[in-house]
Amino acid sequence: GGIMTELFQDVSYRLAPVDEATAREMLRELKCARLLAGFRGAPAADAQALARLIVRISAFAAEYRTSVREIDLNPVIVHGAGAGCSIVDAMIVTE
Repeated sequence: GGIMTELFQDVSYRLAPVDEATAREMLRELKCARLLAGFRGAPAADAQALARLIVRISAFAAEYRTSVREIDLNPVIVHGAGAGCSIVDAMIVTE
């Protein structure tokens, strides 16, 4: 996320809600996917936790589609494999 996503246009889109298999597919489509898998000796990130977060956010967005205009989670820190992820800041804009 953040400015690097905008700069490199590194995005993947689907209609909400998505299931976990689709969320994992979306992550594999990203240019930065290799960073999640572990790059240059870095440990692999918890991509499963990130996929589960995508599923939950997409379900929320679909359920509240008539009242939520925007959801921004930035940054989301993806910890090492098995350690989950943390949302540092979140904003939801409603109608």
